[in-house]
Amino acid sequence: MSDAIKQTLIGVLARLKAYTDLTDIVGTRIYTDPPQEATFPFCLIGLGARDWSAKDFSGFEMTARIQIFDTDKKPDTVLDGQGALIAALDRQESNITITGHDLTLCQKGDLINHSKQPDGKVWQSVTDFNLLVN
Repeated sequence: MSDAIKQTLIGVLARLKAYTDLTDIVGTRIYTDPPQEATFPFCLIGLGARDWSAKDFSGFEMTARIQIFDTDKKPDTVLDGQGALIAALDRQESNITITGHDLTLCQKGDLINHSKQPDGKVWQSVTDFNLLVN
C-alpha cells in the first residue's frame, strides 16, 4: 500500500510542477512539507488512502487534499491557483503518471472552498480530489 501512495504522490506532484498555469502562480513552491518560513504563495499536498483490495485484485481509493496559501489582501491568488489545480488534475488521468500502478480516476471532490485564516493575514483555498489507483 505504501508504494501505491508514494507513487501516486510523486505522480500528482510531477503533474502540478509541470502545469504552467499553476507554476505561474506559486512557482516551484509545491510542497508535501513546507519549510518553516515558506515564501507565499505556496501549495501544500496531502494524500490519504483506503485499501479496497480483494483476493485477486489490488486497489486504492485516495483523496488528495491540496491547499494554496497566500498573504494578499484579497483571495484572488488562491482562487486563481484553485482554478489551475482543477484544470491540472480533474479528469486528467492520462496526464498523471503513477509508476507501477494505474490511475483510473482523478476527479475533483466535494470540498472546494477558500477562507481567510484566523490570523487575518493568510488566505487559504482547499480542494479535494478523488483518485482510484490499482
